[in-house]
Amino acid sequence: QLIGIDASRSRYQEDGGKSRPFRFLNISAWQEHDGIDILIKAFLHAFQEHAAVTLQLAIQADFEQARNELVELLQSMSIPQAQAARIELLPLQDGPDGAAALYQAADCYVSPCRCDLLPTRVLEAAVNGLPIIVSKHGSAPELLPADSISCIDVQVGLPLASTSLAPQLLCWELSSYVEPSEQHLAALLRK
Repeated sequence: QLIGIDASRSRYQEDGGKSRPFRFLNISAWQEHDGIDILIKAFLHAFQEHAAVTLQLAIQADFEQARNELVELLQSMSIPQAQAARIELLPLQDGPDGAAALYQAADCYVSPCRCDLLPTRVLEAAVNGLPIIVSKHGSAPELLPADSISCIDVQVGLPLASTSLAPQLLCWELSSYVEPSEQHLAALLRK
């Protein structure tokens, strides 16, 4: 089984994984509430330098800023170049075909959001038949069949009104800030 989901649903199994590495995908606006920092740390802890796996981060925001922040994060973690090279930062192409191509090339979608009231990208990944790893918070676990997702344990934090994230979200007063477990996410990535 792949992340607790029937492996026959994964396109990776079609060629036995021989022609390319396994691809995890996340599409985000590169904001704090997207949990990209947790995803990167969990990915690097889950897989050693020589594992045949990549993490593709498609960015629908200022690509240069995201690239600079990624470099800073990896340097602060003292990550070897061979391990860091398995993280691919991609600009999200405009139009529906840009995201569709990424979903078709991916093997699993990962969304460790700290707050996601309307998980559009998660729903798109589900429509594209991808297994999904998502925070156990918000509406995604309620909207998707239990056999299509694995949920990341979270620790409930402060109400969003008390954080710097409040201005970024609609209806923030209805939600709370959570911290997805980096250790649990790493374990789910390895499954």
